[in-house]
Amino acid sequence: MFRAKVWTAACFVILLTVSDVAGWAQTIAPGDRVRVTSAAPLKIGQRLVATVPTGTEVVATRVNGAWIYVETAAGSGWVHVARVERVEEAQPDVGEAPPAPSQQGLLELLASYMRQMGYRFISLSESQEQEGLIVTGFSFEDEGFSIEVVIDPIVEKGCLLLKAPRLFHAPQTAGSESRLLELLKAIGYINYSIILGKFCYDPRDGEVSFELNLAIDDVSVSYRQFEHCLKVLLVEVREKLPRLKRVWEGEYDATIFYVPGSIMPIPPGPAGVPRSGMRVSSSHQSRRQLTI
Repeated sequence: MFRAKVWTAACFVILLTVSDVAGWAQTIAPGDRVRVTSAAPLKIGQRLVATVPTGTEVVATRVNGAWIYVETAAGSGWVHVARVERVEEAQPDVGEAPPAPSQQGLLELLASYMRQMGYRFISLSESQEQEGLIVTGFSFEDEGFSIEVVIDPIVEKGCLLLKAPRLFHAPQTAGSESRLLELLKAIGYINYSIILGKFCYDPRDGEVSFELNLAIDDVSVSYRQFEHCLKVLLVEVREKLPRLKRVWEGEYDATIFYVPGSIMPIPPGPAGVPRSGMRVSSSHQSRRQLTI
């Protein structure tokens, strides 16, 4: 008999604790509208003022820990938070989502960002598609290589693509199997370890490129977003492209990227936004002199 009483008391404590946790789980602030979920004692200190019926909706005028102060037709006082739930305000009907920005409008916006950053570029139309794109270029003088960067807002697919194409080519030829395997292992580890962007390998012709895709859907792209994405592309290519080429040439294997201390890291460039001195010929081949 004694054990049964102890067990009953323990169950009561557990149930009470769970009830308290459920009530405390919600956050109620002054001004929130609440609904009484079970008949709630309305108290002032230890004095019972009234019992608020289930379903009553009132406004919480004050909150003190687990107690909220409400004013009802039966009187005013404090009810425990476990006895009420917050009433979520109905969201206004805003209709359909706003239409996606026009291709031309987004292209002009990105062009204005390029001008703000001091970069030279060209805007091109695409013969097979309606969208246009921006082409620019960067030269890393200390490392001795240059890259082309294509900025392509593909609005109909809800995507902004920043791409550094044709970084180098690693075609599948006789005798290149081991070097190609190491290159693909290195690319795989790089893509596993970075957050934004990816190195790509096209098995059709061996092109190695870098891409960064930003989902835009029905929203535009802020200046800070665009600047961030472009900087990520430049930093990743600058730091990793020279070593990727050495892996393909057989000078290193893929562990150059994932064995600590296997190679000294390429030192970072000076802080600040780099400036461009790109020149574009009539054949749309871009060049620029830039140290970052």
